[in-house]
Amino acid sequence: MTDFFLGKKFCVTSTEDTSFFVPSSTNPEDGGLLEELCETLILTIVMVLWKGIVGSGDEAWTSRGQIFSALRYLHRDHEFYLPLVYIERRILELCMETCLNDLKING
Repeated sequence: MTDFFLGKKFCVTSTEDTSFFVPSSTNPEDGGLLEELCETLILTIVMVLWKGIVGSGDEAWTSRGQIFSALRYLHRDHEFYLPLVYIERRILELCMETCLNDLKING
């Protein structure tokens, strides 16, 4: 399952609109390592949401939704390297990709 995500490298740079980011080749200050770390953390969240929470009932989906609540709570007191809107959108995109990949594999 993790092979589905390996090799993807995303770098982002901020623009005026915090919900839209244009991929950049690298960040000159850190060589893109910070963006790679952010993407790895997002992938980890997605794997925990998808594989770590068993079931598809209301309780399971409530547990999955708590990540977004936790991110918003943390964002109130701390500045994230990436905007919250981007992080949330990326988590949802990768959850959909993971779901579709599981459907392809398992039927």
